[in-house]
Amino acid sequence: MSCEYRELIYPMDINQALSLKLKESAFSADSAWRVDFEELYNSIDPINPPNFNIVFKQLTNLTIAFIALKKALLIKSLRDNLDVKFTDINFEKLLSYATVELSSEKYLHQFNTFKSCIEMKYHRFGIKFEFDTNLMQSLYISGVKNTSSRLVSDLKADWVIIENQYKSSTIQSFNDVIELKPNIGGLGINLNALISKLIN
Repeated sequence: MSCEYRELIYPMDINQALSLKLKESAFSADSAWRVDFEELYNSIDPINPPNFNIVFKQLTNLTIAFIALKKALLIKSLRDNLDVKFTDINFEKLLSYATVELSSEKYLHQFNTFKSCIEMKYHRFGIKFEFDTNLMQSLYISGVKNTSSRLVSDLKADWVIIENQYKSSTIQSFNDVIELKPNIGGLGINLNALISKLIN
């Protein structure tokens, strides 16, 4: 019975394995984003309300930062897990998965989620949340969409570099080719520090 069962277990091919590694990297970035999301939410005191223009700007900057982090981690994951001995790597399929992870659609709804959380917190204090979020929501949507679009383009260019290096069997170290720009969108984001925090 055990022998028959083992015959039904097929080894994972390299594309499945690499997809899993990409998924793990994306999950790491999303998990870190959720931690900071919670910290920002927890900092809000309905009794001593903050400047919500600043709060929602922080939410926008936070989201942009972690989309950039996710892009960097996806590139790093692919590069770290490639080996010239691998064959039949479907770079196009892997890229398709990676670009979905950077899609703005994964983040746009989070503004309303954050707003709803604040409204519920205010309700528990018997206070109505009356801040007009329309302008800040427009800025959030614009910032996330623009960042996502730019990073997807960057990702595709980096993917081509890695694929060409792989095909010529000259895989270089991650930092030799892919530069982690520390000032995404003028926010002064230290992606190297964020990555080190996640993987060390």
